[in-house]
Amino acid sequence: MHRIRFLLSAFAALFLLLSGFNAIAANINDIRVWNSPDRTRIVFDLSGPVEYKFFELKNPNRIVIDFSDSKFTGLLPKSGELGNRVSKIRTGKHDDLIRFVIDLKSTVRAEHFTLIPIENYGDRLVLDLYAKLAKKQKSKPKKVDDEFIVVIDAGHGGEDPGAVGAAKTLEKHLVLKIAKQLQKELNKVKGIRAELTRKGDYYIPLRKRRKIAADLNADLFVSIHADAFTKRSANGISVFALSQHGATSERARVLAQKENSADFVAGENLSQKDRDVAETVVDLSYQGQIGRSVALGSMVRTRLSRVGRLHGHGVEQAGFAVLKAPNIPSILVEVGFISNPKEERSLNKKSYQKKIVKEIATGVVQYAKKYPWGQERWRTSSIQ
Repeated sequence: MHRIRFLLSAFAALFLLLSGFNAIAANINDIRVWNSPDRTRIVFDLSGPVEYKFFELKNPNRIVIDFSDSKFTGLLPKSGELGNRVSKIRTGKHDDLIRFVIDLKSTVRAEHFTLIPIENYGDRLVLDLYAKLAKKQKSKPKKVDDEFIVVIDAGHGGEDPGAVGAAKTLEKHLVLKIAKQLQKELNKVKGIRAELTRKGDYYIPLRKRRKIAADLNADLFVSIHADAFTKRSANGISVFALSQHGATSERARVLAQKENSADFVAGENLSQKDRDVAETVVDLSYQGQIGRSVALGSMVRTRLSRVGRLHGHGVEQAGFAVLKAPNIPSILVEVGFISNPKEERSLNKKSYQKKIVKEIATGVVQYAKKYPWGQERWRTSSIQ
C-alpha cells in the first residue's frame, strides 16, 4: 500500500511538472507591422512569456529570431504591409525552435524587447528597425519675417488605438482625420504654417511629439484627442493645458494619467527615462508657457462652444506629458466623447468635423493676432 501511494504521488508530481511546462510554453499568435518615417515596428503577439534568441546576418542583410518551445498560429504579414525597410518575413521549424527570418532591404539599426500584458494586449515581443542615423540639423533661430508655426498632434496611433467608440470608432483614426483637416485649414492663412506630428497610422512616443515641435521652432502645439467614459451619457468638448501645481480637477488628473500611459500601451522602450517632471515644470514656469497655453486654450474653447456642448469649466490643467514642450504654448483638445453613441455619430460626419476644425483654427488665429511674431500681418489675417 505504501509503495502504491508513493507511485501515485510520483505520477501526480510528474503530471504537475509537465502541466507547468506546458503552461509556460507560449504561442506566437499574430504578427503586426507598423511603418513610420523613422522606423518599422514588428510586433509579435504572444500567448505568454517566451524565450527567444535574436541575431543579425549579412550578405544579404537579415534578422533571425528563434523562439523555443513555441508554435506560430497566426498569419505572416502581406508584402504590402512591410514598408520600405523589410522585403519579406519568413518562418519555419528549426530543430525544436520556430524561426522567423526578416529579410531587409537595407542596413538598419535594430532594437528588440519584450512587454508584459497591459490593457487589451497580452505579452509582446517588439522589434524596432531604424534607418541609419542621419546628420542632425541645427534649429535655425527665428527671424521677424518667419512664418507662425503650429504643430498639430493627432493622438495615439499604431499599436495604441486610443479610446474605442460605442460603434467601434477608433480614436486614433478619427483624430488623424481632424488633424489633417486642421492643417489644411490653417495653411490657408497667410503667414501660418501647420505641420503634423504623424501623417499615418503609426505611434510616436510622447517625448518625441513635443521634440518635433521644438525642432520646428513651433509657436504653438495643439494635440487632438477624443474622450471616452464608462457612462455613455458623458458628452461635450473640453480643452486642457499643462498644470504647474497639480490637476485642477479629478477628471483632469485621471485623463492625464490615461493619456500619459500611451507609451506603455503602444509598447515603447522606456529604458531611457524622461526628464524629471519638477525640473520641466520649473523651466516652463519661467518661460511663461503655461500662462500662454491657458490663453490659447481659452480662445479655442470659446470658439468650440459654437460647435456643441462644452464639458467641464474653463480650460482644465494637469500633468500631460505631451504638453511639456518648453517655451511652446501647448493645449490638448478632446473633441468629444466617442463612448457616447450620439456624439460618436456626429464626430464621424465630415460636416461636424469641419465645424470643429473651423473653430479650432479661428481660435489659433485669434491667439496669433494677440501674440504675433513681430509682424502686423496678423491684424488682417482671417480664415475665409
